[in-house]
Amino acid sequence: ANHVWGSAVAVAVNLHLLTAMPDLPGGLHPWTPMLEYDTTPNLFRDQLAAEPLHLDRQIQESRGCARAPERPGIGVEPEPAFLSKYRIA
Repeated sequence: ANHVWGSAVAVAVNLHLLTAMPDLPGGLHPWTPMLEYDTTPNLFRDQLAAEPLHLDRQIQESRGCARAPERPGIGVEPEPAFLSKYRIA
């Protein structure tokens, strides 16, 4: 399983990686790769993207699955107003 404790960018990259991975063999029961992510409040996961990933909603509505973003690149465009709150210089 991919373990992601980070921003919407990190989650999007890992979702894309998982979609490219085949089921993992080894033993009698191959398993589909999965994403493990932190569900505690995280502004950089939930508010960084201009179009949020809504992982919790995706997983609840699909009984455990999430889709990789389909927009250009990795599918996540940072929200300028969010970034400006954390600008140092």
